[in-house]
Amino acid sequence: YDPVTLAVKGLLMEGARTNSVVYSEDFPVAWSQIQSTLTSNATASPDGSVTANLLKEDSTTSSHFTNQGVIKAASSQTWTASVFLKAKERTESVVAMTDQAGNGVNVSINLTSAAIVASTQGAGFTSPVAYIMAYPNNWYRIELTGTTNAAVNLDLEVFLAKNGSQSYLGDGTSGLYVWGAQLELGDAASSYIPTTTATVTRAADVWTVASTAFNL
Repeated sequence: YDPVTLAVKGLLMEGARTNSVVYSEDFPVAWSQIQSTLTSNATASPDGSVTANLLKEDSTTSSHFTNQGVIKAASSQTWTASVFLKAKERTESVVAMTDQAGNGVNVSINLTSAAIVASTQGAGFTSPVAYIMAYPNNWYRIELTGTTNAAVNLDLEVFLAKNGSQSYLGDGTSGLYVWGAQLELGDAASSYIPTTTATVTRAADVWTVASTAFNL
């Protein structure tokens, strides 16, 4: 299956995973807007529905971002954050997974060249790994994995960036599109699990074949 549209493409076998983000598509409901604004249903999302959000900067000199404080994580756990992004006026972004004190892992990406510019770690995490995966209509899924050094309150953040910096003078109109956020316990992103008011757990896939399918 396609991990977003669920169109049949072959056999997909995944273990159980939980998306710990709430309102993974309708960001204005549960995501903070720091020196920025969020608008729901601003453009078509990767699954074809018009549910993607516009993240737009304000006109201050600051970091322009949205975030959600997600879950309490134990020490030495490996977590993976993922989110779908699409360029608008802004073609750069930083995705971060932190301990709510700015200590964490982050990845800087360019949505024009589809390149990971940098992946860094702070005191709260080790072993950052980042990926960018292309989807139709100029969407990209950004994946970021890190291991906690101590028990932390995990925070998922999406920044606008300009000329390689996530702190700059905003123009009050520029932004990019964001959709399909996910935070899960594991060393890689699994297929997207939509959420609304509560976290959602996908059961492990089980493949069974009737014995009549074999010629014995």
